[in-house]
Amino acid sequence: MHDFEHDLKRAASAYIEKTYAPKESEDTSSLEDRVGSLLSREAPEGSARGKEVSFMKKSRKWTAVIAAAALIALLGAAVAAGPIIRNLINTRTAQQSVVQLDEVPEGWIGVYTVEDLDAVRDDCEANYILMADLTFVPEDFEDGGRFAGGWEPIGTDRHPFIGTFNGNGHVIRGLYVTNTKEIAVEETKNYVGLFGYCKLWAKSDYASPEEMTPEEAAAGGYQLYEDVEMIDENGNLVTTYLYMRGRAGGYIKNLGIEDSRIVGVYDADSFGNRLFVGSVVGYSEYVINCYTKNVTVEASVTAPMKENTDLPATGPCTNPTYYSLSVGGIAGGCYLMDCCWSDASVTVRADDTDVPTWHIGGLSGYAVTCITSYYGGTVDAGTLPDDGMVYILKNDVPHILTRAVFEEISGRLEAIDEFKANCFMAYYCLKEAGIPSAWRAVALDLIADRLEEEDPAGIDIYVCDPDLKPREYTGLSALVGEAFTDGGFEAYCRENGVKYGCYYVYDLRDDPAPTFEGFDPAIWTDDGLPQLKIFVD
Repeated sequence: MHDFEHDLKRAASAYIEKTYAPKESEDTSSLEDRVGSLLSREAPEGSARGKEVSFMKKSRKWTAVIAAAALIALLGAAVAAGPIIRNLINTRTAQQSVVQLDEVPEGWIGVYTVEDLDAVRDDCEANYILMADLTFVPEDFEDGGRFAGGWEPIGTDRHPFIGTFNGNGHVIRGLYVTNTKEIAVEETKNYVGLFGYCKLWAKSDYASPEEMTPEEAAAGGYQLYEDVEMIDENGNLVTTYLYMRGRAGGYIKNLGIEDSRIVGVYDADSFGNRLFVGSVVGYSEYVINCYTKNVTVEASVTAPMKENTDLPATGPCTNPTYYSLSVGGIAGGCYLMDCCWSDASVTVRADDTDVPTWHIGGLSGYAVTCITSYYGGTVDAGTLPDDGMVYILKNDVPHILTRAVFEEISGRLEAIDEFKANCFMAYYCLKEAGIPSAWRAVALDLIADRLEEEDPAGIDIYVCDPDLKPREYTGLSALVGEAFTDGGFEAYCRENGVKYGCYYVYDLRDDPAPTFEGFDPAIWTDDGLPQLKIFVD
């Protein structure tokens, strides 16, 4: 270990001791200055921190930086300060569940049995938490079994899963999914996995104090807000007070899949013009803190896929599920994959004359953002070229921006053309700090940097219109490209705390023993290969 890292640990340890058990006469400001100096100074040659030093912003509040440095000392991590601090914030979702929850949180539905899991499809808007490991047996899928012919994926194109499924660090084993069985809902066959199709969903609920008691409001997660401006039934602007809450869903986290087989087939009788196959999910906006072990994912196309008339006339596809064939070890496709690993065996059999467009990867067929993840399985796409671990869509934009990133883009565009700046700003809606919004819950997973504000509720966010058409995505992406002509938008987002692009992703087929820079020991163990700590007994 370098003297730099020794100094950092000593300073952080001293800060912990004096901060949490301070004496009245002692002042911690000198310790804060010391750690601040250590984090901002140039790292010595060979230090793992070297690559990350440029991502430390001088304007950040040192109190949050000190807290992160203190955790480094507690964890005994002789690793880079930059990646550690980034991930302490970045993987907030995983941190919330590093310890499995023993009780079902208020407002959630506990899943204790396979039957409970099957019942999730009956209410695709609710939030679920897995409270035990679940194991299927081969007899479940045989004639007369509970799930004869194979598991039916949860969520379809027309009736997507828009709740949140928290695996809570538990594992599902022995799953067999196939879309070849005869089922009532034909559209289920387009998205194959434990979950089929999960769609991002957000909603803000309002209620007047006359409609519920304070106790009912608290139980439902509502907060009372005064001086709320609204339009009444006569079209007049009025100021009132209301109970308000934000709800969001459509993603999967903290789940392991082991010893399972997923089979997706597109044949002459298939419905629709696409096939998405993954072990955890066919398609989901967000897949966070999940893994697969000893899993096979198989997809085959035996008939020409129907031409997708939804595709834009020019440029790459932008709507997530407009691709015809997308297959991955964890997800067929997703917007964001974070803190995931897989050793899945992915096999695809199809001819390019039958498949208009395709993406095939070890982790996901494609994603807009894939970070802090690794793959160590096999991909056999037959005659089709595969995309390695994941294909990263370039013609897309972050769904949620911090104020700093939003203002940087709009400022650069205004310097070019005020009209273009106005066009860009029209695509995003400001969600101010302190006002309940369903998008704020999603923002906690999409915005990596919490160092500007200790309280996440104190951060203003800008939300992109979720109903943009492909041509609008293309136009918005072009505007961002004009603002960052050097192609540095991904790096700028990374520096300023917005998850976007692809980094800290490792292919063990190319390098079986990588350094795993950026992996956080608060969540990852270091016993050869990183493993999500939530799944370690």
